Amino acid sequence: MVGLLNMFSDKAVIDEPFSKLKSLRGRSEIESFLKTVIMVNSGMHQELKIEKSEHERSKNQIVVTAIFHKGNSIKCRFIFELNGCEKIDSGMIQSLAIHFID
Repeated sequence: MVGLLNMFSDKAVIDEPFSKLKSLRGRSEIESFLKTVIMVNSGMHQELKIEKSEHERSKNQIVVTAIFHKGNSIKCRFIFELNGCEKIDSGMIQSLAIHFID
C-alpha cells in the first residue's frame, strides 16, 4: 500500500465517480480511497488497455481503459497526469481522473 501511495505527489488530486466526495486532494484522502479500492477489487478480474501509443499522448499523460468483472462488468477510463519529468516512467502522479464508460 505504501508503495502505491508513494506514486502520488504530495498535492495529487483524484477525481472519481465512486464516492460522495468526487474529488480527493492530498495523500491522506488518497490513502483512504486506495485502501477501499484494494479491498473492493479483491477477487475481481480486470482487463486493462493503454488507449494511446506513447507518441500520440501528451508527454505527461497515460490513458487506460479498464473493465472490472465480478458478476457484472464496469468499464472505466483512467487518465493519469504525471508531474513534469524527462521520462514518463520517472514522474509522480499529479492527478487521476476516473470516468465511467458505457
